[in-house]
Amino acid sequence: MRLGIIQAEARAKLSGLDLLVIKGGARSNDIETVRLAVRTLGRLERPSQIPELLLSLRHILPEVRVEAA
Repeated sequence: MRLGIIQAEARAKLSGLDLLVIKGGARSNDIETVRLAVRTLGRLERPSQIPELLLSLRHILPEVRVEAA
């Protein structure tokens, strides 16, 4: 899943599938995948992703909250 997130971020234009991969990563059980996905969502700089980032600000792990902030 991490590779899919990295590949999606590297594309100049994201597809709907890319966005689903990134959002799926944000809900992963693997902390590193979650951190990567949340960081990627922030880097997209899309207002439509703010609700997803706000959810991540409430994550139980501080590492994820830091990435969301």
